[in-house]
Formats: sequence, structure tokens, C-alpha cells
Amino acid sequence: MKKILVIVAIFCSLKAFSQEDFVIRMNDTLINVALDKSYNINIKGTQLNFTVSSKDTLTYTNSFFSFSYPKAFRVSNSQLDAGIEQISIMSAEGSGMII
Repeated sequence: MKKILVIVAIFCSLKAFSQEDFVIRMNDTLINVALDKSYNINIKGTQLNFTVSSKDTLTYTNSFFSFSYPKAFRVSNSQLDAGIEQISIMSAEGSGMII
């Protein structure tokens, strides 16, 4: 019984790690892709090889300022009131800053 539960758990976790969160559109072709995985596709007789990856340092830009931050952080905008915008930069662990 333990072996069956372990096998079921492994198959369920494989689905979680193999998610394809991005879609690339090339003309009329849609391709579901995941980060850091190589793809080979054939479009009109031409073989294309590509990999989708994320930069280590990202840049946030708005009309007043811009800054660079590590990809471990996520930027979120909140409209607090008319003309007042809050920008939060947080990591998954909860560390970050608010502008």
C-alpha cells in the first residue's frame, strides 16, 4: 500500500513541476512553453530551436523613476487613492520594500 501511495504522489508532483505557464504566438501558431526548457518546432519547413529563460536582474520603469531588482522579487502596484500609487517589491519569504 505504501508503494502505491508513493507512486501516486510522484506522478502528482511531476504534473506540478512540468507546468507550461507561457504562450508564444508566431503568426497563427500557439506554443505552450515552460522556462528553461529547449523546444524544437518546424514552421513552414524551417526547423527552429529555442529556449525561454528569465533574466537575473529585471527593471521596473514608470513615468517618474526606474530601478533594477533581482528576479527573486516580484513587483506589484496598488492604487491607494486618486493619484496615489503604492509599489511593493517582495520576495517569497516576505522580505522587500514599499515605495
